[in-house]
Amino acid sequence: MKPLRIFFTSKKYFAIGFSFAAISFLFSTWIIYIPFTAEKLELDEKQIGLALFFISLGAFTIMPLSSRILEALGEGKAVVITILTLSTLLIFPFLAETKFLLYSSLYFVGISSGFLGIAVNALVTVVEKQEKVLIMNGSHGFYSLGGVTGAGLGGLLASVLNNPVWHAIIVLAFMAIVQLILASSYIHIKTETELKKENQPFNLKPVLGLALVGFSIMIGEGAIADWSSLYLQRVLDAPTELIGMGYAGFSFMMAIGRFYGDKVTAHWGSAKLIQIGCLIGASGLLLVISASLIPVLIGFMLIGLGFSGIIPEIYRLAGSIENVKPSEGIAAVSGTGHIGFLIGPVGLGYIAGLMGLQASFGVLLLITLFSFVMSRVALKV
Repeated sequence: MKPLRIFFTSKKYFAIGFSFAAISFLFSTWIIYIPFTAEKLELDEKQIGLALFFISLGAFTIMPLSSRILEALGEGKAVVITILTLSTLLIFPFLAETKFLLYSSLYFVGISSGFLGIAVNALVTVVEKQEKVLIMNGSHGFYSLGGVTGAGLGGLLASVLNNPVWHAIIVLAFMAIVQLILASSYIHIKTETELKKENQPFNLKPVLGLALVGFSIMIGEGAIADWSSLYLQRVLDAPTELIGMGYAGFSFMMAIGRFYGDKVTAHWGSAKLIQIGCLIGASGLLLVISASLIPVLIGFMLIGLGFSGIIPEIYRLAGSIENVKPSEGIAAVSGTGHIGFLIGPVGLGYIAGLMGLQASFGVLLLITLFSFVMSRVALKV
């Protein structure tokens, strides 16, 4: 099987995949410099958690309005506009000279990124329905590739430039320009009238079940992105060139799992993929807690592999529920997940401040095991 082939059969599929990669590439640049920002503003673990909280708070704020905005703009146009907006807003956390400015800038970054996450997944759902293709897992694979390249190449660029602001400007400008070049292939895509089902009541029960399954996993994904570099730096005293490698390994294995995820789902079904993924992720967290460099890096990779197919499948299912618009189903699942992001950074930062980062990753292990149990109930398998 060649899982990438479908994305190179048309400019449209590649452009959609690249949109996912752009989001992760942009955020991985910020992730690399979380330790730098913490040192510059003299932030401890609790204050870092509070800063990350504002990203999720912004994302959660936009959730109730997202469906209406998508209806007004259309999925394709919304993706283009929001990627350009995010590329602009992400420069401000690098420029922040006070905690207040950092928190404020991250809040608006969260608004933009939260809406963008809904828009790109709704775009994929519409394309899958209109063109009878399966590209959801693969599109999320591009997101993971963006994390790999952003963390890996970003670490090298950081050592060469030794200037976080110029690093951010170069990356953000490049991603915005490329997006403008590719946007023409999907900017026109919008939910067809027959998919909207305007007068049907909202089908709450299946949406709620999927949202509960995704809640804990999204806490875990966010925690790896937000805390992996600090874990390697502060717990393992890893050299600068390896600080981004935990997230890079996590993203690399997540990309592999997602590029093969559509085929795996076709054979096993969504329920088994989600449940086995929870168990693999839990085994990876056990290695991370060991606090030995090689096992920790392997552990981050296992977490990426295990988590890889869970959220894409939940988004796909949420976007295909009868009597629910794709944007509404995805917004409901994403909104519930962002509640996890809201409490996750603050809670884990509090635990890290009291008991250390190892203890906070132990909590993530318990959350992941709880996700497995919850998936058995929600998916009735």
